[in-house]
Amino acid sequence: FLLAQISEISIKHRKKQIEIETTMAAPNLAQPTPTKFSDLADKFETFVFDCDGVIWNDFIPIGESPRVLNHLMELGKRVVFVTNLSKLSRAELTQKMKNIGVEINCETQMFNSSSISASYIHMRHPNIKKVYVMGEHGVCQELNNVGIDAFGSSEDDDKIYDPSKSSTEDLDIP
Repeated sequence: FLLAQISEISIKHRKKQIEIETTMAAPNLAQPTPTKFSDLADKFETFVFDCDGVIWNDFIPIGESPRVLNHLMELGKRVVFVTNLSKLSRAELTQKMKNIGVEINCETQMFNSSSISASYIHMRHPNIKKVYVMGEHGVCQELNNVGIDAFGSSEDDDKIYDPSKSSTEDLDIP
């Protein structure tokens, strides 16, 4: 009975959260009305955008997002992009932005999970100079960018441990 009540409360909470998220969602910048857009642009100097599902889907721009981004930058606003996409490096993501008509600075405007992780490791663990990466090539590239020799990644398929294809016995772990 208690589990059923908790489940019902959770469902109600999630429905309410969806309502709140919908109500509090950011204005539709793809088709802003002049007053709403200018009010928003006047209130903030910096705009942070997630890339996937906000700027693009599968690197295809959503709506008029490139036009809006370029307009914000023309107004002198700081525009920063964040994404949890570790598959690509910041340089590759910056090229994807260029492909949709948005010119940005890789070092100061694009941040992905790989670059943040590499910076963190570099700053917090300065003695780490060499690592093996079990992940995408973007992680290796970002680690290399901060001076850490990174090996592995999806480009070294023959060297990657895939738990679905082997067991811990294959790792020679005592």
